[in-house]
Amino acid sequence: MSTKKIILLLLVLSSLAVGSIIAYRGGKNVSYTDAEIEEMSASDLYEVLINNGLQVNEDLKKELTDEQLAEYIKSDFNLLKNGATSRSHAGYKEMADDIKKIYESILRK
Repeated sequence: MSTKKIILLLLVLSSLAVGSIIAYRGGKNVSYTDAEIEEMSASDLYEVLINNGLQVNEDLKKELTDEQLAEYIKSDFNLLKNGATSRSHAGYKEMADDIKKIYESILRK
């Protein structure tokens, strides 16, 4: 094999390896430390939760935009990750329970 073919083959294999790593990190098996979760933006945290199975109550979806939900989750995350909420609507309690389960499954200790 010529040197050019070997280099091309190595580049292709390297690209496949990097692509596989990126794809794996984007899956549901990704875990985070408390610090990493704390540093996430509201939209990133919301996306992580949605990608890991967060189900938002239909009534809440009618009342709040995704951006508003993301901001609420970020601002009350210390309560939500423990299954608690500062709001009285039953949909918030369901969401808090869901977030607690997801948090426990993605937390890297």
